[in-house]
Amino acid sequence: MEGNQFDQALPYLYEAESLIKEVATKEPRAIVGKATVYQLLAVCYLKQKNYAKADSLLRASLDMLGSKESNLRPYIFRTMADNSMELGRLDSAWHYLQLAEPYLASSQREELKINMYESYTNYYKAKGEPEKVVYYSDLLSETKEQKIQSSRKIANELIEKLSEERHSALRNMKLVWAIGAVIFILGLAIVYFLWKLRKAEIARFKSLLTEIETKNQEQQKILSHMQLDSFVGDNGVAADTEKRLLYDLVKLELDNFFLDTRISVPFLARELGTNTKYVTFLLRKYRKQDFNDYIQYQRIMYISNRLRIEPTLWDYKLSYLAEIAGFPTHSMFSVAFKNVTGITPSSFIDRLRQM
Repeated sequence: MEGNQFDQALPYLYEAESLIKEVATKEPRAIVGKATVYQLLAVCYLKQKNYAKADSLLRASLDMLGSKESNLRPYIFRTMADNSMELGRLDSAWHYLQLAEPYLASSQREELKINMYESYTNYYKAKGEPEKVVYYSDLLSETKEQKIQSSRKIANELIEKLSEERHSALRNMKLVWAIGAVIFILGLAIVYFLWKLRKAEIARFKSLLTEIETKNQEQQKILSHMQLDSFVGDNGVAADTEKRLLYDLVKLELDNFFLDTRISVPFLARELGTNTKYVTFLLRKYRKQDFNDYIQYQRIMYISNRLRIEPTLWDYKLSYLAEIAGFPTHSMFSVAFKNVTGITPSSFIDRLRQM
């Protein structure tokens, strides 16, 4: 499951379920164990977009716990919230998040906090509340860092303890060497993992730069190769009308119309000399986006390209970059930038400096 190989995780979970059946059903640990298996199965099916199956397993997990209090409950409620969000049921998602909230307040489990902050971030993204998205994203980053620091502290304490006991543990030298070998191998594995991760990040960043660099070239290519016979008409739009609208939209994009703070669907419809229905049709067919996502994408690609070719912008505040990209606040700009590119504006600039 950590490797996102959920189809491969399912056989192991069902094998675990069959083993638990061999234990007395009233044995408390067996009950919690089976409920845990159901919750993990639900996560797998949720990731595979089988929402009905996930919901059934989560309810079965809760039924098994009955009135028994368990640390498993907040994980079940959190998964229920994620399942509801995938189905677009934000009210239900909020309900389950609130059921899990008391456990979050009283728990010292960093894993639970990370899970809940991820869910809250996704919930407020769906609600369109960027300030809260930034708030929970920051909490998520801080908690992940705390988890890394905790792990590092434990590792350091272990090494210190081994050093202090070295003289009194000569009779267990083989064990000490074995532990050292394991730590060494784990260290190599971590270094290799971080190297692979860094390599993948560099590849993704280069791919992003290529997308930014070629965007205008592709638009120019559309204009020069546009042929009427390639337009067959769709959704009640005549072929010649469709061609004209796409042609005019591309020209507007090259003129950076999306930076206008007055931008709206009716505004764009007036610029194209058509109605809002045709505008929506055009964006969905040729940009595969709704209006808000389309404007967000165009603005971020615009400011990303300027940052790529204008190093003088690297030292400006995010509020200024947000303003020239057409965003009213730097927090909305930061959320949009991460949604489009996968990284924050500051990280994007740092990587440009390193190239």
